[in-house]
Amino acid sequence: MQYRPIFASTVLLFCFSMLATKAFCAKTAAKPTSFGLWDEGFRNPIVRSELGDVKEIEIGNCLYSGPCPAGVSCSPCPASPSKYASSNYFSNHKPLPERGRRSRHGFTGSFWILDHNNDTGALALSFNDCNSGPPNQSAPVAASPNEKSVFAFWTDGNKKGGARAHLALDNHFNHCAVSIPYLGLGAQKAKGNQGKEIGWFIRKSFREGDFSPDFSGIRFDAALTSCSTGSPCLFYFNVHTRWNGKARMLILTIGHLNHPGQDAKHAHWNWPAKGSVYYNGADLAYLRCENAGVPCLSASPDGKSYSLSMADLLARGSDLGLFDDPLPIGERISIEGVSWAIETAGNTSQNEGWLQGMATLPRREPHVYKFQGNRLIEDGREIPLGKGKGYLDQIETGIRSRVFSGWASDSSGALAASRILLFGDGELLASVVPGIDRPDVFSAIGPAGKSAGFAFPVAKELLVSVNHFEIVVVVESQGVRHFFTLPMTPSQLESLKSK
Repeated sequence: MQYRPIFASTVLLFCFSMLATKAFCAKTAAKPTSFGLWDEGFRNPIVRSELGDVKEIEIGNCLYSGPCPAGVSCSPCPASPSKYASSNYFSNHKPLPERGRRSRHGFTGSFWILDHNNDTGALALSFNDCNSGPPNQSAPVAASPNEKSVFAFWTDGNKKGGARAHLALDNHFNHCAVSIPYLGLGAQKAKGNQGKEIGWFIRKSFREGDFSPDFSGIRFDAALTSCSTGSPCLFYFNVHTRWNGKARMLILTIGHLNHPGQDAKHAHWNWPAKGSVYYNGADLAYLRCENAGVPCLSASPDGKSYSLSMADLLARGSDLGLFDDPLPIGERISIEGVSWAIETAGNTSQNEGWLQGMATLPRREPHVYKFQGNRLIEDGREIPLGKGKGYLDQIETGIRSRVFSGWASDSSGALAASRILLFGDGELLASVVPGIDRPDVFSAIGPAGKSAGFAFPVAKELLVSVNHFEIVVVVESQGVRHFFTLPMTPSQLESLKSK
């Protein structure tokens, strides 16, 4: 049945008639986007397990083999088992009609993926006889947190429209020793997202925000609502992509209670389950909310709102040397998937959170900053010079970058700076929003120390040809902004010229 062409022809004839309104025709004639989430805003929460109703998987090759490189965390290459007692398949909706037919849920093949994976002591150790189901379907998923299950997932409405996804973990009911349960919700081009990539971008240079075009923006609200005393409770946002023929995954920790969080870590992940969208593993980079300049979740039912550039996150991970090879310049990079997940560990640990409003953002146009003489210009408007406190602690030499770290606040020590900008010969090279807890600064100046710390990488290629550097600090209080500069020592300036 040619459903779409017939509908399109009917609309076309109707729009030529005098009965049609301009608004109706403009809306209906708009071409469907070739990228994005199939269910923008999480308004149609069809959710199912990734592998389907299967008890047996085919074990294939691993992405990595051989010795683990220095400074990299490596998962083993599981070779078995391939058969399990149960599929533990989860679906919150009835089976959909055959492909091409339409129901109130949408087209067959449109769904969000639920990962319910239970590792036993290390990455990729969910391939084991302790779990009743295959990897990513390790144990059954309950429809509420009161059903005595390791995993629980359910949805309800939210005040902004659409649905709210609730994720809960309870290790009281985990039969595996040294268990690390992980419950994630996501969208993947290869399965469930109608074959669409989530977004894409091209990195034009190593400069801050130099992506053109950039269709990598995403927004969502999230919360860590409860965490058992002393147990690690983590909340992740993950970006799935690839370049140079290899799958990459950036894992951003947006919440880490009773745990320091993984930051600036590089890992090799093997996942030899054929039929999985994650086959056969990925090159992993870990970032933490504080050092990525994004809000960090605390234990609260209220949650926080996020608007992120996935291109920025991938560039930061690349410039820190957290991938096997750097993010290419001038190539189209596809965002093949996104996911959100909670994780915990410990025999009696519990972790619960929620997620809502997941949607891609329109093409991003970054702010344009210039530093001319002693004048800071943002999008053509001048920000006045003022006073503040701060210090550039050090410039570390990384694999592919120099990492600048320090702290900055307003002159009273009450508020952390709102942004740190690094200029080279008047052009913006890098920027970051402070957010690192600095107990030493808190003791010295007061409340700002709780979030005044900063750290950001700058690609080495950007630094060698620069003659003059300036670190500019922007402070905002009650809607009024000003800037001041942080001095660099002669030895710090000299280090920027070395290769």
